[in-house]
Amino acid sequence: MGINTTVGYLLSSSFSIRTRKEMNEAINKRLLGKVETVIERVEFITEHLSQQILRDRLLRKALYKEFQEAVSDVCAMLRRRLNSSAKDDYSNIDFSVVVLERIKN
Repeated sequence: MGINTTVGYLLSSSFSIRTRKEMNEAINKRLLGKVETVIERVEFITEHLSQQILRDRLLRKALYKEFQEAVSDVCAMLRRRLNSSAKDDYSNIDFSVVVLERIKN
């Protein structure tokens, strides 16, 4: 493929360069999807919380890890979205709490 062919391909309608707006919309969509995952996991935990789970440490740990993973994903995305580089899970959660407290007040 020659340079003219490559440039022609890149400029054709079949090849789309994402604009900043499109990228922001895609990131927002992913973030909303992650938040929906957290909500679904909370609903799942609420629906399936039973005496067996309360007695079974392994099940409790599994539920906790599922929830922690979902929350950590959302916090990391939020941090990156605010132009702050994502770090470890706990500092991302702390950062998100501070941001949400500022928004609240």
